[in-house]
Amino acid sequence: MNNKKHQRLMVRYLMGEVSDRERDELEEEYIRNREALAELVSLENDLADSYARGEFDLAETRRFQQRYLTTPARRDKSAFANVLMDYVSNEEDEDNDTRQRRHSCFSYWQSFHGFLATGISRPAIVISSLLVLAVAVGSWLVIADLRLRQTVYQGDLHDKQKLSAQQMSKPQTEAPRPTPVIVQKAEVAPAPPLPIVASLELSPHLIRGTSQATVLNLFPAVSSVKIKLNLENNGYPAYAVLVKPVEGLPVWKQRGLHSQLDRENVEAVPFQVPSKILQNGDYVVKLSGLADGSHEDDLGAYAFRVKRP
Repeated sequence: MNNKKHQRLMVRYLMGEVSDRERDELEEEYIRNREALAELVSLENDLADSYARGEFDLAETRRFQQRYLTTPARRDKSAFANVLMDYVSNEEDEDNDTRQRRHSCFSYWQSFHGFLATGISRPAIVISSLLVLAVAVGSWLVIADLRLRQTVYQGDLHDKQKLSAQQMSKPQTEAPRPTPVIVQKAEVAPAPPLPIVASLELSPHLIRGTSQATVLNLFPAVSSVKIKLNLENNGYPAYAVLVKPVEGLPVWKQRGLHSQLDRENVEAVPFQVPSKILQNGDYVVKLSGLADGSHEDDLGAYAFRVKRP
């Protein structure tokens, strides 16, 4: 790596713009090589002097302020360089050739050596002492930072090695514990209640006998009523029924019903009506026989009474 390229790399290091790999390589070199460390300190002082003299353009000044002046120690060092430059600029009687030679030197050490060669005046001795102090402080800061980084790196490496040894010491036959599986029971909606059907068995009689009619107690849970009409005479292929209040309009009518024999060998015509059509009161069921499918023969009337609690 040529000198200029290496100097650019060191500037990027001081600005915090290098990669992790490049930073580690440079810091290892500075720990091993004192000459490389002295070159880094010299370059850092030159950058601070150039910033104090205002030699940077606007972009370089912003870069220096944002990337380099990030710690109190660096800001104090830059302030010291500014004070030093102000002191030097106030020495009006300083020889012009000496000042031109000091500003034309690239490295700090060349500048310091040339400055001593100009003569042993009182201002020169003061400036030389200040420069030596600045170099000593800068070197101490860089070395302390490098030692701190090396200590942290060794501590991390020790922790990793310890963790690796602990993992190797664990028995390899130990099987991983299975992860418990939480089974959630699905909530089953309750089945709807079965419909409740009331039964009513009727025999034929005249309407004027409704005072002795069969009573149907109709509770709220009852959804429908199954009515069985006992027959006195059978002989029709089909039947029709009509349900109505004693005084009122029909509430139910149904055709195409057939007779059936019950367990007691009694022939009857069964049918079923919803409970909501029956309110409190007396009802009459009229039964008709269907001979030819359209004509209805009146076969009698059945009476019952509804009572709702």
